[in-house]
Amino acid sequence: MPAAVAVGGLMQFGYPVGSEVTVESNARFIVWIGLFFILLGASAVPAQDGFRRFSPDRFERKTEKDDQGMIQWAEHDAGRCPTCTGKGKATCIVCERFGDDAKTCPDCERKKSREVTCRTCLGTGGMPDPLEKVQCPTCLGGGFLLCTICGGGGRLKVDKAKRWSDCPGCRGKGGYECGTCDGERHVGVAALKPSLAEADIKKLKKALATTDKVLAGLKAFTPGGGAKVRKEVKALSKLMKDAQGVYPAFKSAQKDLKNYMSKIYAGSNFMGYEQQQAQALQLVKASCEYYLQIQKRMIELALKRQEANAAAEAAQKGK
Repeated sequence: MPAAVAVGGLMQFGYPVGSEVTVESNARFIVWIGLFFILLGASAVPAQDGFRRFSPDRFERKTEKDDQGMIQWAEHDAGRCPTCTGKGKATCIVCERFGDDAKTCPDCERKKSREVTCRTCLGTGGMPDPLEKVQCPTCLGGGFLLCTICGGGGRLKVDKAKRWSDCPGCRGKGGYECGTCDGERHVGVAALKPSLAEADIKKLKKALATTDKVLAGLKAFTPGGGAKVRKEVKALSKLMKDAQGVYPAFKSAQKDLKNYMSKIYAGSNFMGYEQQQAQALQLVKASCEYYLQIQKRMIELALKRQEANAAAEAAQKGK
């Protein structure tokens, strides 16, 4: 099994391209990447790409009472994005770990400005209306999936090679365009009739039950890569299929997962390939969880509104 610099390239993500990676630096990187998954569930935390995310359990959507005393959704107040301070653009964080000689970045493409679309607000400068659109459940608003073989750098050194070679997975690109959102970074919300905002109590409760079931499955899903990776891909794919009845985006996400992992398998000849595969699955899992956690919160708020209106109508009829 040939050894690639930075353990098949993944560890290269934390250090300048071309640098030698020591056991000590590898250990520091493992701690760093581990913290990403721990912090992703906290409030306004930096994810793998360094962009903060709004905490799903703190999402609110303003309402107001109409002349009949019924609760209606108020006009959405986007506010100002805490990451880009309303600009919609931010400095690329993906390639700041690369050396000056790096030629590839799957996000900013090494443009002189190093500016990218802010993933926290999806370029809107505020918070997108969660009743209408949410960060993609595959790429988490990045528009692409990071190649975990090379860590996004696009290049590797194999064994004692003096020159860098294109990554066998991404072919030097550092990542793969997300097929779930087609690079748009966001997808639609739960497909309820007439809409998530106006669905009745029965439909909302059914959608909530499906969401809770899939989230429980994702919580229990702990990929390890290696010999079991194909079974793990099937298991994650099954969870995506279970969600499709409520969330159509998961139909494309299911296909995207298989395509993505087929590229990551190209690193199976390198040392550390189990970790590369596990990290790729973890990235997709985290994105799916975030999407569904936001959807759950919005369903709960929609359900609370409908139940309050039903109670108000019942009270009026009882007078």
